[in-house]
Amino acid sequence: MTTPISPELQKVLDEYATTLPGGKTSNVYLNVQEAITGSSYLAQQMNASAQSGDLKHIAARPLSNEGAHYESDNKTMVLNSSAMSSKLSASDEAVLVFQMGHENQHALYSQTVGTAEKKADQDLDAIAASKGTQHDYTSVVSSKNKISSVDEAQAHLAGWNAAASYIREKDPKAGIEKIANQSGYALNFMEGDKPRSNLNFNPDMSLTMTPQNVAAMEKDYFQQPPNKTRLGPHGDLDYSHYYAAYTIQHACAMDNYNHALHPGEPRPELQLNMKALGLDPALIQSAGLSLPGGRYPYTDISDPSKPVHRELTGSVMPGQPFAPVGQALPGDAKQASSPQESGQALPSSPEKHGSVNSAELLKQPLDSNSSRADVARQTFAALMGDDDRALNRALNTDTAKQFFHQAETATAQQQTQAPAQPQVQTQPQAPTQQVTGPTVRR
Repeated sequence: MTTPISPELQKVLDEYATTLPGGKTSNVYLNVQEAITGSSYLAQQMNASAQSGDLKHIAARPLSNEGAHYESDNKTMVLNSSAMSSKLSASDEAVLVFQMGHENQHALYSQTVGTAEKKADQDLDAIAASKGTQHDYTSVVSSKNKISSVDEAQAHLAGWNAAASYIREKDPKAGIEKIANQSGYALNFMEGDKPRSNLNFNPDMSLTMTPQNVAAMEKDYFQQPPNKTRLGPHGDLDYSHYYAAYTIQHACAMDNYNHALHPGEPRPELQLNMKALGLDPALIQSAGLSLPGGRYPYTDISDPSKPVHRELTGSVMPGQPFAPVGQALPGDAKQASSPQESGQALPSSPEKHGSVNSAELLKQPLDSNSSRADVARQTFAALMGDDDRALNRALNTDTAKQFFHQAETATAQQQTQAPAQPQVQTQPQAPTQQVTGPTVRR
């Protein structure tokens, strides 16, 4: 029985049509409509995500190295327009149904992912702010990859269920092999000509999201080798490296940020156990990292008796110049990027960024309207960019409060001095390109 499209989902589809040449008569629209109306499971799930507000938009764009993705920041399912320009065959339509079921599950699970990632980010921030000389981020990278692993596994099970519903509504006798072959993902569900033994199929060929099935799909999908997943800017990443790269990038940004708050002190050693994480340093480097100053040192502690010192390189993270000993906070108020948005900005080429030395900042003469604390807060705002939550969190750290207290004290000591114009900071060039980051679920 066909599942009716809810008013909430129809509103999403109506908006989608307005973005397309030809609107509701275009193949790019009709193929999506056929996917939803042809699979009761997909219609039910997309009705639910539209009603919960986790799916607000559908977009069609040319995509490379992926069939579709979900953007959690703007609640958008993005489909590959290049694959939908003509009317799809039944087999190709089943592939689209699978992809839409997969991405819609990302939408439905996005709030759970957001809560779990917030906790992991808090753990990462605590490591970055700790007083030790060694900052080991292995556990945080591992926990965030586990979040992504479960998310991807559940999404793939949902994709299967959507495709199984679509195919069996046209052919009620269709079995696992036909569904696997027609949906385009046979390798994840079949071992040769037999269903994978670690999956428990229901009589209607669907897969319930039991712990056993989720664990099986983590192994058979999330842990596929790079030549099967083809993620990343060069198509050479698997899921583990794709998601770990953003967490490592985030760790570099926050480690640099906290080091900048302590000018003159030695830089803590950023540590990663790459072997325990199952990561290849060369593939992490290939992910197109955006780093403070375009580089960041780390130590691979896979063998504690023989630590290996390496340096990641990449494009310059906006508003995040590398802060060596004696350097403080970067200062580009217009183009800065929050360290919390660790994967948001991956410029295509390195940019030049200025920096501010905190000791010099406290010595600078004031203008008639600004205190040194104002200048300090402006500097923090430059580092955090337009992310008000990240800025407020930074402003409320004990280190920041102490820094502002020192600035206010310096202001009081010079209130009798004649005001002078503040020094003008060099504004860096704006990034020429931005690539979506960890808010994107493949």
